[in-house]
Amino acid sequence: ATAGAVKGNIPILDVNYGNVWSNIDADKMQQAGFSIGDTLCVTITNAGKEFFNDKARYTNSFGDVAEGETLVYLNSLLNASVAINLGNFAEKYGVSSGAEWDIAMRECR
Repeated sequence: ATAGAVKGNIPILDVNYGNVWSNIDADKMQQAGFSIGDTLCVTITNAGKEFFNDKARYTNSFGDVAEGETLVYLNSLLNASVAINLGNFAEKYGVSSGAEWDIAMRECR
């Protein structure tokens, strides 16, 4: 993690809900200087092809964002995850899991 940015990959999906679980842990998020409430620019790519590039709020829970809104949160393993409140992120954006799936987050205004 560098100041204001983290990179990792997507080892697993939460298949029940379509949430994307990264291997970026809470410590790396903190080292990057991210705080709950920050707006993060999230990019998800596979072999250089972009599947998602948008802003998402870093929140404690799904209830902190509106229905249909994208969020970043720490999952039960305390790894950064991307989801849609009451939606299926993986299905909507065609994202899967595996070593070739890269995720990057940086602070954005």
